Order: sequence, then structure tokens, then C-alpha cells
Amino acid sequence: MKGNVKYSNVEEFALEIIKKFYNPGSSLYKLLVTHSKLVTEKALRVSEKVRHLNPDLEFIIVSAMLHDIGIFLTYEPELGCFGEKKYVCHGYLGRELLEKEGLFKHALVCERHVGVGISLDDIIKKNLPLPRRDMIPV
Repeated sequence: MKGNVKYSNVEEFALEIIKKFYNPGSSLYKLLVTHSKLVTEKALRVSEKVRHLNPDLEFIIVSAMLHDIGIFLTYEPELGCFGEKKYVCHGYLGRELLEKEGLFKHALVCERHVGVGISLDDIIKKNLPLPRRDMIPV
């Protein structure tokens, strides 16, 4: 992503990825982008508090913008999602989408942001329809 002159704005880069999967005129696109921008703003406010750690702002922006990209593959009619999977699956589905885009680190954010992360133990105990692996932030 760094040095990509095609996208002078990292948010624009993320929006171009979103447009590959969502119709920009749809209510679901508007919902996703509005939510993602709010998450991005919050993430940037948090990053300001840890400037001394030199956070990767480009990574933060793109990850925040794309963290819910997999929702269209789930069935959540109240949101305008008419896919086949349960909503809890949107994280790992988003991971798969972003890995195909070559965004491997960002893909992990998709998978691990659901709740506070989901452990393999929880997946098994609750019989969740998820891949059998830990999906917790590291």
C-alpha cells in the first residue's frame, strides 16, 4: 500500500476495494461506508493518544474502513444483507475477500474484530459456524 501513487488518499484506496463488492448506490454501501468512517475516526482518535508508539496510520485507516467488508455475504435483512451465512461469519468472510486482494494483515483485522475476538474454545463450545481456529486479536 505504501508508495502506491494511484491512491493519494488511503481512504480512497479502501473505498475502491469496497466498490469491488458493493454497489455505491445501494443502501448497504451507504450503511457500511458511514459505519466504517465512524470507526476510522474513532481509531484515529485513539491513535493520537499513543503517538509515541508511532502507529501506522495508513494501516489503521484502511483496516477500519474495511473491517466489515464481509457483511454482504451474511443474512441480516435488517441491514440489507441477503447472503447465506450467519452474521457472526462476516469477519472470516471479510478476511477471505481481503486476502484475495493481497491485504493479508488487514484481513486479520476483519477476522479478529468480531466481539472482542473469538477463541477456538468458544467456537467449539458454542458450536459457532466458523472455521476452527482462534480469531482473537494479538
